[in-house]
This record gives sequence, structure tokens and C-alpha cells, in this order.
Amino acid sequence: MRYIRISILVLVLIVIGNSIWADFQDLSSEGKKNLRSANMHLGGDRFEKALPLYLDVVKENPYHIESLGRIAGIYFDYKHDYYEASSYFSQALAAIEKEIEDLEAQKLENPKKANKIDKEIEKFREEWERFHLLNESCWTKLFVQAQNKFMLVNDFYNLNPLTLDTADPGQVKMLNGILIRAGKDSLEAGTEQVDLNTYKVSFDSLLAVSIQDFEKLHEYAPDSTKTLKILAYAYNLLGNEEKTIETFIEVARLDPQDELVRQKLGTTFFEKEDFETAAKWFESASLVNPANPNNYYNLAITYNQLKDSEKSYENYQKVVELDPDNLDSVIQSSNLAIKLGRVDESIHYLKMAVDIQPSNLEFIRFLSYRLFQEERYDESLIYGEKWYELDSESKEAVQLAYQSAKNAGNLEKEKQYEKILNNMD
Repeated sequence: MRYIRISILVLVLIVIGNSIWADFQDLSSEGKKNLRSANMHLGGDRFEKALPLYLDVVKENPYHIESLGRIAGIYFDYKHDYYEASSYFSQALAAIEKEIEDLEAQKLENPKKANKIDKEIEKFREEWERFHLLNESCWTKLFVQAQNKFMLVNDFYNLNPLTLDTADPGQVKMLNGILIRAGKDSLEAGTEQVDLNTYKVSFDSLLAVSIQDFEKLHEYAPDSTKTLKILAYAYNLLGNEEKTIETFIEVARLDPQDELVRQKLGTTFFEKEDFETAAKWFESASLVNPANPNNYYNLAITYNQLKDSEKSYENYQKVVELDPDNLDSVIQSSNLAIKLGRVDESIHYLKMAVDIQPSNLEFIRFLSYRLFQEERYDESLIYGEKWYELDSESKEAVQLAYQSAKNAGNLEKEKQYEKILNNMD
């Protein structure tokens, strides 16, 4: 496919009057000759011949905006070297700023020409905006390239190739998909004596390049949380825990509303058994999204590790408020309520557990005895009967129902279960 002119794809040439170029755009006769030749080669798509001539022009005049822009365009569209393209776009921007600075000085020296000079400055500023957008596009391209490298490496390691069975067609197919994306030869199922560690070395190298790319991107845009997140995951894949944590903390600083990164940090410190720091990050996540029960669950298990039953209980309660069917949190709430001496609250959560799993004999049995111990005989009778309905062979259930009815003064139920009990004997 024939290459489309750079001026159409990338460069927006500065179309302004000759008077605007000022002293910075001056060239010697040799420089002008090089510029004409470069433009001629560029018009014929002879980029390799045009580039060194433009570079000669810039060597003579480092502020020659036209040549800087065209060099950047060649690196962008023809060589796909976005770092070099950005370097020359940046130099073009600096050259434009120099032109504007000179024009501002001219205004002070000659106020009568202020209106005319202001129009020239405005045109330069418009060109500055165009070059700035082109420079931004370089870094967008670089981000996509770096992201693709990282995703490729990440997919490779998720496959865990060192334990891969090359005799398994399914596993080989997945590996081949990654190898093809990486531009490597694919394998055949049943291949013997394949040194998969060789691939690992190659992908380790690709990971290192990806990290370098994202570090450069971070230097260019230090406030980009998107860049920092991928960089953190890349450090994690590399096994650099310190850098991973440091980078995620920077993301959290830059984005006070990022719940996921706070959860990630909380989990990281939890796994490191630094439970106090984990609690701080889980707390931060809960402040960002107070409607997410997972945040309170994380806090509950963390405070449990810190032996803070009160705070653990409070957070399990919040989980249950937001997610009443969360059986684990319901049971933990009941257990902690007992530990804290809050028997009625414990019973409340036990009843919730039975509602969630009405056929769970263990829950019903435990609740029946707890109610009986608290002399809440009418209620222990209800759950004792439920117990018996689920297990009609249980003498224990009948005895509890009988004693509950007797203590509650329910003569009818007392006789009913006394009769069942006698028949069991």
C-alpha cells in the first residue's frame, strides 16, 4: 500500500506569513538548499533521503519549526518510532515558544505594531496546540504498545508454561496463541524435549522492556493513574513487591476515589500479615464505596486478626445490613455477639441463619438449645418442632420440644411430645 503523505496523516504545517518566522527561522544558502531537497524527497515519499537533509537543517538552526515538524512526522508515520517523534515534536513546541517570546519582546519595543504582532502570536499559539496534540498522540501510541507487551507477558505467565503438558493439545493450543502473538514459532501437540524455559527468558525480557516503557510514560505523564496501575501490575509480575506497593500507593494518592486499588493494597498488607496497615486501606476503600459489603467483610476479618472483637463484630454487622443472605457473616456476627456477651443479638443472627438455610439441622439444633438456655421456651418450642420435622428419628429433638412445652405451660404440646417420646422408648 502506497504511503499517504505525511502532511495529511500527521503534520499540520505552519501556514503563516513569512514575517512571522523571525530570526530563528533564518537559514544559510546551504540550509535552504537542504530544505528544498528534503521537501522534494518527502513529496516523492523518499523518506530515508529526506530525513538526513532535515536533520542537517536542524543542526544549522535548532529552532527551524518546519524541519522539526517534518522530522517528527517521519519518525511517527514512517519509522513508527514514537519516542523520537515525541522528541522532535517537543523541540518544535519549544521553537514555537521561542518565536512567541521574541514577538512579545517586539511588541514592547514597537507598541504601534501590537495588533499585527498579536495576530501573529495567535497563529503561533494555534500551531503550538496542533503540535501539542500530535505529541500527545505519540504517547498514546507508546502506551498502547507498552500495554500490548504487558498483556502478552501476563497471559504467558497466567498459563504457567513451565508446568505445561506439551502432550495435551488443549494446553499447547493456548500456548501457541501467545507464541503467535509474540511472533514466535508455534508448537505441535506431543512435541518432546521442548525447553519451555527458553520462552520464559524471552518473556522475562519482554516484561523488562514493558516496565521501561511504562516508566518513561510515567515520566511524561506523572499523574496518569492508568499508566501507574499497569506499571504496578508489571512490578508485581516481576516479583518486585516494594515497587508494586509503592506504585499502588501513588495511584491511591492521585485518585482518592479508586476503590479497587485500596482493596488491592489492603489485601497485599493482609497477606504480609501487616494487619494494622491492611485495616487502614480497607477502611479507606469503605469510605470510597460505603455500599460495598466486601469492604466491611475485609475489615471484619482484618480486625479479627488484630483480636479486636468489637470492631470485627461491627463490620460483620455492616456486611449483613447490606447483604442479609451472606451466611458466613451472619454466623460470624452470632459468634462474636456471644463472645461480647450480647446473647439476644446472637440469637437474632442465629434466626437469620436458619431463615437462610431452613433445612440446616445444626443451625436449628444450636438455636433451639440457646433459646432454651435463655428460658425463652415458647421460641425454643418452635425451633424444637422444626428440628423434629426435619429429623423425626431424633429423640433429642423431641425431648427439647417436650421440655420447652412443659416450661412454657403449653399443656397440649407437652402431651403431644410426651406421647411421641414414650413411643420412641
